[in-house]
Amino acid sequence: MIGSYGSIIFEVSSEKILNLTDLSTTYGGNWASQDLISGKPRKQFIGATTETATFNMLLKADLGVKPSEMLENLRKKAEEGSADYLIIGGKLMCANKMVITSLSGKFNTIYSGGEIASISVSISLEEYV
Repeated sequence: MIGSYGSIIFEVSSEKILNLTDLSTTYGGNWASQDLISGKPRKQFIGATTETATFNMLLKADLGVKPSEMLENLRKKAEEGSADYLIIGGKLMCANKMVITSLSGKFNTIYSGGEIASISVSISLEEYV
């Protein structure tokens, strides 16, 4: 097992390949600026920003994944505001659960009967506090 996001297991096995690529995380701080008379503005640290993560997945039927079902599962998580932990290599990527803030799918391969064989998915997550 590579990792997971809630019930979605990222794995590579002889039966199934569902991995994520281009994982990127963002951390930061909130700052306020206080203007001074006859001086440069002073910065004041307010607190940490929420952490974010983005990644891509390739959902392919010939790799043991049901692309339409997986995309529908992700869509439901996004629309219902479901919060889950993102775990990679057995380690939490964020101390708190994360929610899907953006989900896009590109339908790469559709067979003549309308069966979807391949979907490229991009996912953005944000820390849920």
